[in-house]
Amino acid sequence: MTAFALIFISLTTILAQPKVLERIYMIKSDGVSYRQYNSFRSGYPSLDFHIPKGKTPSNYYQYVFPNDYSFQKLDNQYFDLLNFDGGDYSAIVELDFEADELKIDETGLHTYKTPKKEINGHYGVYLGKEPLGFSQLAYIWIIPEDFEFVSYDVNREGEWVVRDNSLSFFGYNVNDLIFEIKYRKKRTTPTVFKERKVKVKKQIALSSNSPVLKVRDTEKEDGDIISISLNGDWIARGLHVTNREVEIALRLRKGRNYLIMYAENEGEIPPNTAAMKVGLQEVILNSSKDSSEALELIVN
Repeated sequence: MTAFALIFISLTTILAQPKVLERIYMIKSDGVSYRQYNSFRSGYPSLDFHIPKGKTPSNYYQYVFPNDYSFQKLDNQYFDLLNFDGGDYSAIVELDFEADELKIDETGLHTYKTPKKEINGHYGVYLGKEPLGFSQLAYIWIIPEDFEFVSYDVNREGEWVVRDNSLSFFGYNVNDLIFEIKYRKKRTTPTVFKERKVKVKKQIALSSNSPVLKVRDTEKEDGDIISISLNGDWIARGLHVTNREVEIALRLRKGRNYLIMYAENEGEIPPNTAAMKVGLQEVILNSSKDSSEALELIVN
């Protein structure tokens, strides 16, 4: 059961008071475990929270406020009950994502989706006993610097804000939210590609994610044949390098991209050599049967 995904409020409610939830996921370096901070503010006289079965407040929370609470074991196979006097609450827990929350495919893409377990007609991230749910909701993810967000979505209206390795959703008068967030390790230039050593020849900063790559021979044509890989995918195979320029449209992602020249032969005069022009910058790359040179294309 997702920590704090189910929030039940005592039958005594004060509808005029704002109900504000701030939830922060701080993803650890393994990409599958996390530290979660929750803060809930309301005008309620008391709050009830679920704790997973088998846990107690002392071994479940790293931090909890207020420290004055009551704990009740329930006849329920999934959770027990924690009760606070007053309408404000904050806590920190450390957990691993469960199998029904996080999927990792063969490419390393992590897909998180809030489980849709309906209880009393509510599901996902919700506030029970309220027609409008949360007056304000801040839902934040912070991932390690070597990860990147791929996509994000939610089934309610609100505002998304991305700042480097943090992703925030802000909603007003929302309830029963299902989030889907995809992230993965950043694709960095490999040190070895197809059993050949890779050396980065130059970094090129670009403002567009759709530049044109221009490839040509800079000297005497000697039968060089190359292939070109962009972010691990082939964009040209068996290209004969001549003095006649060849243009290849690129589709880059924001941030770092890597382009590797791979020699299919060594021509008459090894190693293979080709001029690669992206934007206004032209760089001569070399490749042999043992090594390949690369460009790092950085989209700002």
